[in-house]
Amino acid sequence: LGEQRFSLILLDLRMPGVNDHDLLIQIRENHPSIPVIMITGGSDLDTAIRCMKLGARDYLAKPVEPRRLVASV
Repeated sequence: LGEQRFSLILLDLRMPGVNDHDLLIQIRENHPSIPVIMITGGSDLDTAIRCMKLGARDYLAKPVEPRRLVASV
């Protein structure tokens, strides 16, 4: 993120070897102008609320409907 410019980040919650919430916090702290849309295989309401409180622009559950993704972007 420090080497290239991005207009948007689509961040999967379930990435091996990465604490997704910590990564979201780091992105928001270091690159607050880049919106982050969280994507996950689960539809846990508590997780969605936590992500939104941490600064995610939106939270999408897999499988993501194309119209929903386009609307979010």
